[in-house]
Amino acid sequence: MHNMLKRRYMELALSLARKGLGRTSPNPPVGAVIVKDNKIIGQGYHRKAGEPHAEVMAIAEAGISAKGATMYVTMEPCSHIGRTPPCTTAIIEAGIENVIIGCLDPNPKEDGAGRKVLIDAGIKVEVGLMEEECKELIEAYSKFITTGIPFVAIKWAMSLDGRIATETGRSRWISGAQAREFIHQLRNEYDVIAVGIGTILKDDPLLTCRIDGGRNPVRAIFDTRARTPLNSKIVKTSDEVKTVIFHSDRARREDIERLRGKNIETVDISGVEGGIDIAKVIKEVGRMGLTSILVEGGARVIGYIVENALFDKVYITISPILIGGRKAPAPVINAGIKELTEALRIDKVRYLFKGDDIIISGYRQV
Repeated sequence: MHNMLKRRYMELALSLARKGLGRTSPNPPVGAVIVKDNKIIGQGYHRKAGEPHAEVMAIAEAGISAKGATMYVTMEPCSHIGRTPPCTTAIIEAGIENVIIGCLDPNPKEDGAGRKVLIDAGIKVEVGLMEEECKELIEAYSKFITTGIPFVAIKWAMSLDGRIATETGRSRWISGAQAREFIHQLRNEYDVIAVGIGTILKDDPLLTCRIDGGRNPVRAIFDTRARTPLNSKIVKTSDEVKTVIFHSDRARREDIERLRGKNIETVDISGVEGGIDIAKVIKEVGRMGLTSILVEGGARVIGYIVENALFDKVYITISPILIGGRKAPAPVINAGIKELTEALRIDKVRYLFKGDDIIISGYRQV
């Protein structure tokens, strides 16, 4: 089959898999397409942990026509028994002759076992079609399954002259509507959205996903002294959206209890000098079984994360406005560096245009 046609089928599998972003955790998002005589006869994607995997969904749609067909799947089919039966068994029993895999499962327990099971059953297996795109799709899962630590992204919006607010603290709205919609899509895809107490006190954000069909991530607040106001939006909606406040031993017991009384989970993550150890917070989030965190500020929180190289990815929205002002805040506040050779470099940079704004994304160079 012509490679361009193969890519078209894998692109469809990828688009299906993206529908599961933010919903399959701690499992990876996966899409599958079954083709026979150059016709698509089945397709599916993993919708939620514990529900049928993409391969099984596609086979169910194809029915008996799956015999002798080719399956395109974004990630290596599982061969172990978990909350659902092995996908390799379903593929073999359906009589599929060829399986084209985007990328192997990074789970050390799998270690190519799915591919081997299929090959041993006489199925022709091809690995690596659109591999980079398939690996990017499961980047959060890959880090979590191999380290137990969530994938961390940081984001901010700023003016052309690098300001995130005016001298008086006004920041709504630096970015345009289309760029903000993109950020809500990110919230839809990440397990956790995190901000510092400064952002809560200054902006009183809701920290929810406001797109049609979206889902709300867990809200995490870095709040050393448990000062989150009871009349804040996140407290008022804590019965609707899971909210966790990470505090230090400087927080008063009565303040912690009043937050717990509002159905908010509180966790003591004390660091040096009575502050919060954000590295420990990230590990604690992983212990909760959450695989990805989107940190939205403020500048000191972002600064700490950058200074300690705790992030994997960055999203920066640049709006075509000039703010000026000697005291207007920058997006990253920390001790800084003395030499440019010490700067953290961003790799695999991409530029996305949303209205008049530019969203720059990339990965921390390791």
